[in-house]
Amino acid sequence: MRRSTMLAGNALLLAASTIVALGLAELAARWLVAAPTYRTSDSPVSQRELGNGYLVPDRVLGFAPGPAWEGPTGRRGFQNGAEYGDLGRDATDVVFLGDSIIQSRLLQSALNQFLTDTSARTWNAGIAGYNTLQEAYYLEQRIALDPDVLILGFCLNDFLPSMSVAQERMMQNLFEPIGVVSPFWFETSALYRLVKLRTIALGSGDLWSAETVRRNRWLVAEGLARVRRYARDHDAALLVVVYPYLTAEDDYLKTAHETVLAILQDLDIAFVDMKAVYRDRGAALDRLRKTPDDFVHPNAEGHMIAAIEIARRLAPQLGVASAAVERLASERLGAAP
Repeated sequence: MRRSTMLAGNALLLAASTIVALGLAELAARWLVAAPTYRTSDSPVSQRELGNGYLVPDRVLGFAPGPAWEGPTGRRGFQNGAEYGDLGRDATDVVFLGDSIIQSRLLQSALNQFLTDTSARTWNAGIAGYNTLQEAYYLEQRIALDPDVLILGFCLNDFLPSMSVAQERMMQNLFEPIGVVSPFWFETSALYRLVKLRTIALGSGDLWSAETVRRNRWLVAEGLARVRRYARDHDAALLVVVYPYLTAEDDYLKTAHETVLAILQDLDIAFVDMKAVYRDRGAALDRLRKTPDDFVHPNAEGHMIAAIEIARRLAPQLGVASAAVERLASERLGAAP
């Protein structure tokens, strides 16, 4: 009896010591590790804290636009709608999904030039840092609009495990990655975030490798399958625009490009391969960069080329005549190849 009492006491002492140690470690992590931050796409050198309302934690999405989300894309990734007047009018609603490539509104602005004489209106749900699965969840849970057309801009970095584990093993405390962490503990515990992100970083090896693409194929496939299901359930046309990196291909980029095209073909999703489109036009990739050292985001010309392909593919759904598309394409970029 005495022995069992001693064992129980030791167990309680051990449990109490463990709880105290974890509590102290949690306090240390909160003091030593920076608060969760988000790097804005339009100002790479500036960061905004999640706590200021620009973004808010979300147990499914990881992070989502909050009440202070302002600027060219408006609250919750959309324009504010005021420019459209009565939102109840009969119109073709076009929703853009994606990350910072879409959030820039360059593709949206380019396509709008083809829609001036139509009833179409465009909405931007691009959120920098999102991957394909987050974009699918956002579409399912945050967009009340019933779209007629969905255009998803796909970036090849969506095969990376998370924005939390960026190049050179830089750690950013974003509430990610989906499917790999406990959303509750990742949101509430700085110690859990620190340990989990370090574990992911150590186990990920060379992020920019073909193996990373193969390891995370499921994430992209699941996201695209969800978007396809949403489009079918809402009787919406779906088109995926696959953007290449505007630089020489390495093993990661080559494998990512081939893999996403294979996934789209397996899912029977219509797509535009901008790598092939740029090549066929003879456009030099470095000339299409938004800035000389930015090989991820296309400039206005790069997006106009994409908008022309979208208008060609979706002319009937957008209510624009094919002849009008070709006429405007010739005006903007010269005769099409």
